[in-house]
Order: sequence, then C-alpha cells, then structure tokens
Amino acid sequence: MDDTLATDVAPTALPPAPGADRYRSLDFADTAATLPASQSYDLLAAPESAMRWLAAHDLTTPDVQLYEVCAQRMRTLRAHIRALFAARVDTTTPPEESLRAVNEALTAVPTAPLLAWDGARGLRRIQAHPTDQAVNHALAI
Repeated sequence: MDDTLATDVAPTALPPAPGADRYRSLDFADTAATLPASQSYDLLAAPESAMRWLAAHDLTTPDVQLYEVCAQRMRTLRAHIRALFAARVDTTTPPEESLRAVNEALTAVPTAPLLAWDGARGLRRIQAHPTDQAVNHALAI
C-alpha cells in the first residue's frame, strides 16, 4: 500500500516559504512538497486545484476553465523554476532547458498593456489576455 497522500489541499501546518508573499515564483515553486512520513501534496495536481491557485493569486478570472493540459504545463514550468532555484542555492550552473523554458513562458504573451476604449471611462490601458491565453499570461507573470 502506498503511504503517499496526494491531495490538492496543502496541510495547514506548513507555512509559506519566507518571501512567498513578495515573489509569486517562490510561492509557485512551493505548490508541491514532500512531508515527513512520506506524505506529499501538489496544489497543481488537477485542473480544479490549479485553477484555485491561479485565482487565489489574481492570475485569472472566474470565467476561465482549465484543462489537464494547462495544469500539466503549470507543473512542467514549476519543475523548471525549482531547478533554477536549486541551482542558485547550490551555486551551480542552472540547466539550460530550464532557462529556456522560463524565458519562453516570459515571452509567450505581450507584456505591455494595450489601449482600449471604454465608453464610460474613455481611453485606457488594459492587459489583454484572451481566455484561451489565460494560462500563458499567468505563467508569464
């Protein structure tokens, strides 16, 4: 029997990593952990839990539906971010594939707000990210 507890709910006893409130990438990297007694959790294990994480961090809107392919992309990017953090801690050269993956996520969507016309408020700048690109936008942030 497997003693691993794979849930999409983090144990309440585990506090966030220092700095996670200032750096989303650190909080994102900590969405999975292995705990003593061979227990683990993964907040991106399923599309529903990944959506909850994105919504809790103001990275998507309620009308966005995530699919398994999106959650998998999030888990893959998380692994690359963790590899970069590990290289920094170990003072080693980061894996080239991890640098490439993070850079691709950073450049996958426009970063400059676009101009839009709102009849009530006039000309304003908006961060355009259509529903079909919501995960790309979140991963870039």
